[in-house]
Amino acid sequence: MKVLAINGSPRSGHNTAKLLDAFLEGAASAGENVETRRIDLYSLNYKGCTECFGCKVKGSPMYGRCVYNDDIKELLWEAANADAVAFGSPVYFGDITGQLRSFLERLFYPFTAFKKDGDRVIAPKKVPTAFLYSMNAPEPPVEGGYAQRVSDMTRWAHHVLGYAPEVMVASNIWQMDDHDRYEMDIWDWEQKARIRDEQFPEDLKKAFEIGKTMVSNSINNM
Repeated sequence: MKVLAINGSPRSGHNTAKLLDAFLEGAASAGENVETRRIDLYSLNYKGCTECFGCKVKGSPMYGRCVYNDDIKELLWEAANADAVAFGSPVYFGDITGQLRSFLERLFYPFTAFKKDGDRVIAPKKVPTAFLYSMNAPEPPVEGGYAQRVSDMTRWAHHVLGYAPEVMVASNIWQMDDHDRYEMDIWDWEQKARIRDEQFPEDLKKAFEIGKTMVSNSINNM
């Protein structure tokens, strides 16, 4: 089995990346011959969908595949054919990062068919997914459509890839060790330290269990 973790955070070793690593550890623990890999999107050179319609050309061998030639062209196909994928992102202004959004645009758009008859979704297979979020706020506020915005891509993942994603949020995260250097005294850093030491390890366990359960279910359904 092949399991991917797509890191939409600019940090390759902080909260979101740790959640994704825990997910992959859980996935690997579910059985033998489970291949896992984490991809850090900020290390790659690409852009969002350019609406070139190359994936919609009739009779083309690239019909249903993104044709734009950059660092994620092959990764998109790899993700669409994986046995499980976790997408991770910090929450910026009530939404996922632009880097992850651009990746998901490129992943989902080729598999949406604009035709009257036949399948409206042409992804090569159904893929179980998870969305793992880290956020500075104590809990997701409901005003301003915050919860709706952050869940938009989970609905598209369900539609295109066939399964309702697992979702978890690590809240009130520890952002930096040298916080005294910055004008950030709005936060209760003693409380954040307690959450870092007590709650975040529990969040990592949840991510581990999501990965383990997702792969276990996939193995049992093979």
